[in-house]
Amino acid sequence: MSMTSTSERVRTFLDPRPARWSTVLLLSVALAYADGFVLTSLTGAVGFIKRAQDLFDNWLLQSAILVPFFVIAMLLMLRRIRRKQGSALRTGKKVMTAALLLALAGTVVGVVAVSASSAYDYYLQANELDVDGPLHNHTTVTIPGAAAAANDPHAAHGSCDEVCTDKRQTLVSDIRGVGLSGPIMLVANIVLVGWLLALLGGQLSPSASRRRTAAAAASTGQLDVVDAASQGVQS
Repeated sequence: MSMTSTSERVRTFLDPRPARWSTVLLLSVALAYADGFVLTSLTGAVGFIKRAQDLFDNWLLQSAILVPFFVIAMLLMLRRIRRKQGSALRTGKKVMTAALLLALAGTVVGVVAVSASSAYDYYLQANELDVDGPLHNHTTVTIPGAAAAANDPHAAHGSCDEVCTDKRQTLVSDIRGVGLSGPIMLVANIVLVGWLLALLGGQLSPSASRRRTAAAAASTGQLDVVDAASQGVQS
């Protein structure tokens, strides 16, 4: 009974409706490489300098690592869409709402990835400042209002040397980078999902668009046959 319940849950989770697996994979790969580009660009701008080398290779590798996480995010959002709107999206409004939700889900994954990368960058940057900073920095900056007793161990938190100041500035830069990446990825993901949706004929399911196109082509062919027949009768 437990095995049956588990397999049923797995089957439900892997159900891509109202999309198809081909659509899920296409969206996941496209969004992963788009958001991975933002992540790599941020690393090159404010990240740890040694991680900023070979950015193109890093972009390809990091984006490939992100693809499974985007697949999971797409499946979770499609499950929510299926519960709210059903297994088939029959109106343009429902399709557009689903597209926006999928773009939002991709943005959440992208922001989490950027945050994790920036946290790792700050960890490396702080360690480098701890190792190299004391060799070059010998001055101490006292924060206004802090105790001035140099021999008082409880007053240590009131002073900040140049290494401490550099760490704070680095942290602020990393946080700003994460804050800027969110809106950039959201806009890029919305545009990308909309563009892919247009390629799929305005539907999350390519088969549905193909059937609609085939039906339109068939009806056009039938009209041509009728017109030809009527012209033959008139002649």
